[in-house]
Amino acid sequence: MCHLRGAVDEAITMAREAIEDLLEKGGESPTAEGMLEYTLTDDPDRRKK
Repeated sequence: MCHLRGAVDEAITMAREAIEDLLEKGGESPTAEGMLEYTLTDDPDRRKK
């Protein structure tokens, strides 16, 4: 679970940096209408292989 949490934290940091970069270049801040949503599903049986 720690590895997954680290990966999620890293993804959040990367997304924040991308938004900051976009804003610095004059882009608009993302809104709910333009939001990208992605769902991750864990398969515990996959880890046993």
